[in-house]
Amino acid sequence: MSSKKALISLCIGAMIGLSPAVAQVPDDVVIAYNQAIGSGDPASIRSAAVALGEAAIMQRADPDAATMAYEAAWQLCRLEQCTEAIAFAQFAVDEPGGEDALPRAHRELLLAYASWRAEDSRKTRKQLDKALEAATNSPPSPMTIVAFWKRVEHDAVQGDNRSLMNTAAQAVAHFEPIRDIAFEMWSGAELLRITATFNERQSLETATDMAELQDALKVFRNGRMSEGEIVPDWWERSYYTADAWRLAIGAYFESVNERRYDPDAVAAILERTEWMPEPGQASDGARPFCKGRLIQKPELRYNTRALRKGMFGAVIVRFGVEGGQIVEPEVLASVPQGGFDEDVISRVSQWTYEFASPDANCRRSRSNIILPTIFQIAQ
Repeated sequence: MSSKKALISLCIGAMIGLSPAVAQVPDDVVIAYNQAIGSGDPASIRSAAVALGEAAIMQRADPDAATMAYEAAWQLCRLEQCTEAIAFAQFAVDEPGGEDALPRAHRELLLAYASWRAEDSRKTRKQLDKALEAATNSPPSPMTIVAFWKRVEHDAVQGDNRSLMNTAAQAVAHFEPIRDIAFEMWSGAELLRITATFNERQSLETATDMAELQDALKVFRNGRMSEGEIVPDWWERSYYTADAWRLAIGAYFESVNERRYDPDAVAAILERTEWMPEPGQASDGARPFCKGRLIQKPELRYNTRALRKGMFGAVIVRFGVEGGQIVEPEVLASVPQGGFDEDVISRVSQWTYEFASPDANCRRSRSNIILPTIFQIAQ
């Protein structure tokens, strides 16, 4: 095959960037497509992708026609033009060729995904779910990653826990081989899988599963820090959301006197990986924070709307202390999400810190104080 025909965007390495297409389709069509991809301009890519797909169909005898039609369809779907992509995706399914670079499961998934994105219906969702199941254990590609994640997002937005348990589990399995480079999606899908399972079945294993996820997130953070890399912004929200859910799940099992619930086993998982201190954090130990007690008045209250539903909850709050006053309070995560964040911030802002003594050798200010609170509602 000519080197111009290597559609590297079909490989996992193309998660970072797309490579040139190739041709025995007319050279000017391929050159225009490559230039459009290089430009990054959505309008140019759309026009060039349509031209590439049409040329592939016209040159169906070309052994790479199916691959180029698939490429065109994928680029169109990336631009939210999945209706235009359907014809090219269908051609990629119907035509032989390119099986080594393009598994049939991926072709069928792209067609099902494009059809679902073009028209979300029971029929298209059923076709997509069938294609996702068939592609779960196939090597991930940029297209399959997006397809699995979008399906998970759909169920999460709809609040369909029964379906989300399955779609998130499939996504976790599909992302596993590339977990290190797609950790945000893997951990996001795993979080949704666990919470959906708890909401639907109150399964005991969700307590330890959530602790395992927190440990994996901690390992990811420590790895980035040890390599001198910045911990991404999404990590903090993900970690503390998992923390809040773990606390809420534990509160539920304790409230119903679930004897099989083992908080010590959960604690052991959480203690497995040592927390790596932030740069400069260790130096704080030379001058410790002054001893005292946190005056938590007014007390935090559980969301009354959630209370009527008989739910359990948890909130993770971060704040600082300056001369006995609470500063910069923020909610890192809460369960139920967003149910009472504003009220929590309002109440924490009124708290104070009462110092035990005016010791000049200790600090009267401290930042990054993290306080978890569990709400257990009597049934």
